[in-house]
Formats: sequence, C-alpha cells, structure tokens
Amino acid sequence: MLLILGIYTPNTNAQRAYLKDKTHKAHNSWLVSIIIPSFNTAAFLDYALCSVLNQSYLHWEAIVVDDASVDDSRDIIESYANRDKRFKPIYLQSNQGVSAARNLALLAANGRFIAFLDSDDVWEKHKLELQVKTILEQDVALSYGAYRVISQDGVGLGDFIPKGSLDYEDMLKTCQIGNSTAMYDTYKVGKIQSGSIRHDYELWLSILRQHSSCIAPPPCVPQSLIPHI
Repeated sequence: MLLILGIYTPNTNAQRAYLKDKTHKAHNSWLVSIIIPSFNTAAFLDYALCSVLNQSYLHWEAIVVDDASVDDSRDIIESYANRDKRFKPIYLQSNQGVSAARNLALLAANGRFIAFLDSDDVWEKHKLELQVKTILEQDVALSYGAYRVISQDGVGLGDFIPKGSLDYEDMLKTCQIGNSTAMYDTYKVGKIQSGSIRHDYELWLSILRQHSSCIAPPPCVPQSLIPHI
C-alpha cells in the first residue's frame, strides 16, 4: 500500500503574504465537506484524520464512512468523533465498496465545497485554505494539486506535479488529478454521484465536460509527512 500525500506548501512570497493577511479570513465562511471512505486502513487512518484536524482552515466537516472494516478503524474514527464534532462518522454493516461509501458521504454533505481524502493519505496543513482561496479568486469549478508517493516504510517513491490547468481533452488522454488533492465547488457543478468504476477519473471528466479548465493552487514545493509505521 502507498501513501499519497497532498503537498500544498506555502513556499512563495505570495503564499506567505496571503497566509499572514487578515483579509483572507473571509474565505473561511464557506463550509468544506471532506469525504473520507475507509475500509481496513487502521494502520494509516490516524495519520489521515490527524491531518484534517490540523488544517489551518477551520470551517469543515469530515464525513468518514467506515465500509464494514474488521480491523480497528471504527475505534479510531470514534475517538476523533468524540474529540471533535466536525467528524461525522457513518458505519456500514456490510461492505459496499468505495463508490457507495463516497455516495453516502456526499448525501450527508452540507458544504459548498467538496474535498476528498483517501484514508491512507495525508494533507499538508494549508491544503484546504489555499484551495478555497484559489477556487473563489480564480472562479473555477475544480482545484487540484501535486502529491508525493511514499512507501509504508516512509521511502519516497516520487512526486507527481500535474499541469497547471486541465481541460476535458487533457483528461481524456490520462488522469492527472490525484483524488486526495481535489476539491470542487457544488455551486457550479452540484453534488455529483460516483460511478462504480474509476470513480475519481469519471468525476473529473464529468466536471471538465462542462467546465473547460481547472486550476491548481499557487506553485508549491513538495514536502512530505513521513509516518513512523
């Protein structure tokens, strides 16, 4: 199993200035719904949920759907839900697959913005803050970013830095959007239900079919959080 880590890192002068500027607080008025399906990922889940809890952007809800895990995933989810009411767990009695789990979370989502986090991935702390700002200021439907792949032993296996903006034709050639890096605006595209095959790829195609381009957050430099597993 690999960990795919969002690597939004405030590295440019513009990003640093933004994060220090009090005017950016207005962006925090919009709720972000974080969709987290989980199945037997107890070894990684604590890292994923901790990275949500540590976000600099505070106005979020995390809908965590446990897809009938048989490991300690439920205990970990419950511990976070008891600690912070922004975590909203859903426990399935039988395994229904990741697409069904995501759809259930989407039905429960209340936010304008939908973000996805796989339960074996980790976010950099400014990820949500920079993405909400980007979507609002650039007036796009979808935002995404770069990521780093590491092994269970914490060994870096490479960085993936996608094209700065993508259109439908780009995505037909190959999927350049990592699921855990993406956020979309429901005011522009609504809540999109997932298909049963290659959910993320189908989702990005459906958005880009009507919205000709999407844009990544400001340029960033890879920085990984390597868990001690």
